[in-house]
Amino acid sequence: PRLLIEDSQVRGSDFSIYSGNTQINNCDIWGDITMRVAIAWINGCDFGGRDFSVSGFDGVEINDCEIQGTMLFSDGTSAFITEGEFRRSVRFNDVMDIEIQVSEIQSGISIQNANSSIINGSLIGEGVDYSSGMDLLSELTVDNNTIYNSVIAGLMVSEVNWFTANNNIFFNNQAGIFVEVCHQDYSTNYNCSFSNTDGHYLGIIHGHFDFVADPMFVNPEGRDFNLMPESPCIDAGNPASSLDPDGTRADVGALPYDHSLSVENEAIIANDFSVSASPNPFNNRTTI
Repeated sequence: PRLLIEDSQVRGSDFSIYSGNTQINNCDIWGDITMRVAIAWINGCDFGGRDFSVSGFDGVEINDCEIQGTMLFSDGTSAFITEGEFRRSVRFNDVMDIEIQVSEIQSGISIQNANSSIINGSLIGEGVDYSSGMDLLSELTVDNNTIYNSVIAGLMVSEVNWFTANNNIFFNNQAGIFVEVCHQDYSTNYNCSFSNTDGHYLGIIHGHFDFVADPMFVNPEGRDFNLMPESPCIDAGNPASSLDPDGTRADVGALPYDHSLSVENEAIIANDFSVSASPNPFNNRTTI
């Protein structure tokens, strides 16, 4: 059996779903959400409650949703998030496979006990806190994110077997990357770190192509993390990474710079040109 809810407004303090398969499309739901489902697809929805929890699931996909409250996934097999906007934290407890793509999470990500975790192309305020024990196949991949304003570390890894971090910006955190225990191997490269108070890499050795530089955001105080044309992060990502949407080498960070919008290196042709000088007369030689 499948439960389908679409094109609806749901008002109230609490909204609970206990179902096998559930699909929610283009809805505004104002109260706290509790879901215990086998499989759920959630698309194009706004959730206004303080808490949203999903548990006991085989698979959950959340696409193009805005979620105001704390998001909790627990006791599940697979969770996939893309193009989401989360005003508070997103937490995963005992979820085996996790993938977060091209999302904005303003108050941090917490992952406890997972096999495979992929975080890609996202803006993450208050950092990523990760811990998975040696008895799991714990593998963490963190690529092309902008991670900022964490009071502990942009990427805090308490325990992991393998992890990679490439093409990320770690900005204005207490530390950039802080690793306590890595049982197997790790790789960091082409990451930009700046303004991390206690250091950029704690517990690990930085990669050969990691660098420290001001990423030159448009307005970080206003959470505009687009890159200015002079940013050292433009075309500075791993050459083996996929090209940016404009066809150029991968940038570092979550928001690629679009070269097609730049007038850099383009000739400027003036149809009407005049020169005035002051005082007049002036020296018989000048430079324009």
